[in-house]
Amino acid sequence: ESSLGRNSSQVNCYTADMSTARIPELDDLPQYPSWLAVVKTYARCHRLLSVRLAALDLSVAQHELLLAVGRDEGLSQQTLAGRLLTGKSNVTALLQRLESRGLVRREQDAQDARGRHVYLTDEGRDRLAASSRVQAEVVELMTAGLSPAQIATLGDIMRTVGARLADALGPDEGPGLPA
Repeated sequence: ESSLGRNSSQVNCYTADMSTARIPELDDLPQYPSWLAVVKTYARCHRLLSVRLAALDLSVAQHELLLAVGRDEGLSQQTLAGRLLTGKSNVTALLQRLESRGLVRREQDAQDARGRHVYLTDEGRDRLAASSRVQAEVVELMTAGLSPAQIATLGDIMRTVGARLADALGPDEGPGLPA
């Protein structure tokens, strides 16, 4: 999980009072306030989603895994790891936890004894429906008061910025992100 928004008592460089000391390398950048707004907004979004999903006994990572499997049942664990914002070992731990709770099941690959495919159980489908409603509420809250044109512009900007960051990371830097 990200350290941003994880513990509200934590103080980090993104939440510190910027009026105390200037850091010219950042404070003189005209883009810095916008960057800071994006980072703070992400932290708040993640925190709100975390709090609301906790009522369903799910973490954001568990919800994302259920969502990925729900969109494409029968994914291999390896493919699933590539679609999520986490590494393969973390996906294995998430799957073990969700499997022990009866939300997913894993089946052996018929062609590859090392491979396993992931499916939602009926209870997993029900939990995904509930957690998706929570996510939809957060998305609606975030975009309330914005016009459809503003929402489209925001999406365009974030996709452009995201593509630039993906290019800077290159193909071998950390877990992949869905487009």
